[in-house]
Amino acid sequence: MAANHWRSTESKRVISEQMRDDDLISLAQCTQQRILKLMKKAYLIALPFVLLACSEGARDQSPPAPEAAAPVTLPDPANPESFIGVPLALAQAAADEAEIPHRVVEVDGEPLPRTKDHRPERLNFTVVDGRITAVIKG
Repeated sequence: MAANHWRSTESKRVISEQMRDDDLISLAQCTQQRILKLMKKAYLIALPFVLLACSEGARDQSPPAPEAAAPVTLPDPANPESFIGVPLALAQAAADEAEIPHRVVEVDGEPLPRTKDHRPERLNFTVVDGRITAVIKG
């Protein structure tokens, strides 16, 4: 009979441990669910503030107002330096009108094909962003 009592006590202990394990698992699952609910609430509370901050930052980073365009002066064909800063089309028109030979030798840092003949009256234009940045005779 003592053996039966031992088995009964042992069975109760095993069952009790299993129940504790099940209770711990249930408690962990319940805690995890509570944490997830709290995280969702925190997310829903924080979301409007984040969106508001982002929209405020976007307003602050508006593009600067365009600067007034500098008045373009017509280049003096007798002075090659006067072509610097002038838009390419205007420089070519001024050189054509004055019957001065000219060519574009470089655009935005890329050299263009050209002949090696030297013509002292010819103007060689270097262009960056559509404007003349350098003029060399020859």
